[in-house]
Amino acid sequence: MSHLTFFKIENFKRFESFELSNIGQFNIIVGDNNVGKTTLLEALTVHSAFDLKNYLFHSDIFQKLLQAKNANFTQKQNEVFNLFLNKDSKKDFLNIFWNSGQKTFINEKNCKLNDLPISFQNEKELKFPYIPFYKAYDEDLVDFYNQIRKDRNKKRQLIEQLKIFIPNIENIEVNTEYEKRIIEVYETISNSPHPITSYGDGANKLLRILFEIATNENEKLMVDEIETGIHFSRFEKFWEIVITAAKTFNVQLFLTTHNAECLLYFSEVLKKENLKKLQKSTRAYTLRELPDKKTVKSYLREFEEFEYIANYYRTEQNAEMRG
Repeated sequence: MSHLTFFKIENFKRFESFELSNIGQFNIIVGDNNVGKTTLLEALTVHSAFDLKNYLFHSDIFQKLLQAKNANFTQKQNEVFNLFLNKDSKKDFLNIFWNSGQKTFINEKNCKLNDLPISFQNEKELKFPYIPFYKAYDEDLVDFYNQIRKDRNKKRQLIEQLKIFIPNIENIEVNTEYEKRIIEVYETISNSPHPITSYGDGANKLLRILFEIATNENEKLMVDEIETGIHFSRFEKFWEIVITAAKTFNVQLFLTTHNAECLLYFSEVLKKENLKKLQKSTRAYTLRELPDKKTVKSYLREFEEFEYIANYYRTEQNAEMRG
């Protein structure tokens, strides 16, 4: 799938109609709470999945239904689909437009939950390109790693990148002795391995992002509140690793943040000699709710203004992005 340069969605959740134009490879989304930043990432994910059934299967709403006792999926199918439609439009379908393409999703034809498998056993599950803000370690990372470790160079590169959080890391292996498979880290200073979860949210967040970048080569990846779990002292190196990885695998990034320091370090990293060329591929989009309280519009800032805005927000007392 080629990178997006234009994206528009109609009748999806918060958006009756919303569009992004002049999209780059590296896109930061900022704005007030509840303005639609996460909704935008979800809309981009529907486009990436290109199959609303695939998207719904991975959604929190559907996962809760799977866990519910006596859930009647046939009766629930229309109800679940409608939860993803704009409540003000009264339409029973949603439209997606991108570059030179268009796709319409209609309830009865495209979204029958009884047709959905209870679990996916194919590669498509691994390539679902959306990381919610709360998602760090889970057993699915083992499957990601099993793909990556087959390539010795990729494995070596991954270990080197993780040194930002685990300075003495020497090797990574999968332990299958327990009920759930776990990823273990070997360090030069210890004879025994430690589970990756013992190294904190930052290491696990970076691990997930790197795994998903590597397995979404030439496609795109959406990450909600990318700064979650990352201490500000690690932002610079964190960004350099993420941007370099996305460049290497030609992955288009769409990222939301509330944190001014995170945004500032992002712009600072792009001034480094080895990354300067990526400035022209960088965008910041501020989402604003218009006075009618229904319409949301995006305002584009390219790198020169992006850097200024980052410095401006750094002076805010709570260091949060507020449009």
